[in-house]
Amino acid sequence: MRLDKILWAIIWAAISLIALFFFLSCNTPQKAMQTLDQNPKDAAKYCADKYPVKDSIIVKDSVSFDTIYVGEDVVFDTVYENRTDTVVRVITKTLPAKVVTKTVTQVKEVFRENTARVTHLEISLADCNKQVGELIEDAKEKAGKISALKKERNKWRLYFFVLLFTTIAWKFRKGIFSLIK
Repeated sequence: MRLDKILWAIIWAAISLIALFFFLSCNTPQKAMQTLDQNPKDAAKYCADKYPVKDSIIVKDSVSFDTIYVGEDVVFDTVYENRTDTVVRVITKTLPAKVVTKTVTQVKEVFRENTARVTHLEISLADCNKQVGELIEDAKEKAGKISALKKERNKWRLYFFVLLFTTIAWKFRKGIFSLIK
């Protein structure tokens, strides 16, 4: 009797274990998304830990020069001095004042990269590349089949024209032989 109880306990445990696996083992992506939707705080923490946001800072410097002329146009002034037997002519040229302003501008650009989105796009690109490779292989295979069919068609076309030529030659053999003699 003792063995009978142990056997029933083992069977009951096996059935319970199978039922447990049946109800808990399949976690489809839809169920996972529902779980994440029900716990947004935990989902956000998981995504932030798994795919942190990456900041990139780019510093750009630009220098510009502005030249401003202050004053009037160029002014010439001529003065004559009479010295004993020499006349000295002095020409004074007045130029406008020149002000050069140097402006240095420093621009810092901060790029925030969503690494989760980047990873998603990389995986999508890899899937697309895989599909393109499969399509190329399929196209090569079909191109090989098409070339084999064309060779077969050309062979049968040759047979047809040979048969046609021989039939025509047979039909008009008397006229052809009379031309040859």
